[in-house]
Amino acid sequence: MPAPRELGDTTQYFAVSVVDDSLDAVYPPGATLLVRRLGSVDLKIGDLVIARCFGCNGETVEVLTGTVGYSRTSEVVLSTKSHNPEIPASVPVQPAAANNGLSERPLRYVPRDRNVDYEPHQGDPAEVIGLVEKSLPPQRKPRQ
Repeated sequence: MPAPRELGDTTQYFAVSVVDDSLDAVYPPGATLLVRRLGSVDLKIGDLVIARCFGCNGETVEVLTGTVGYSRTSEVVLSTKSHNPEIPASVPVQPAAANNGLSERPLRYVPRDRNVDYEPHQGDPAEVIGLVEKSLPPQRKPRQ
């Protein structure tokens, strides 16, 4: 059995409880996720993250979990992990940078091992708030 990994500064972590089917393709309802705050870690394409999605007035309307990556137009996107048809398959997190006034952005190749160039900005449609580090299964109910 491998030795437990040292967490380091525990103030950089928070826990998230899965309470519905928004993550059922990866974790069942009742699971608890240990999440590292984003400021203390670099994101890579495919990392499982927690993101806060904003409404028209900037209020949080949904908190989703999924893998982070790039779209074909270089937007940072969250690919959700749910079988629920009401949850979109992907959610834009941050639009691609403007391209000198051209009407279309050129497509760019993004290598699989590349870090995600992400820094939250005012007005983004969503914000990545943490990286899922560990999970705990749902607690079993005692037999009666």
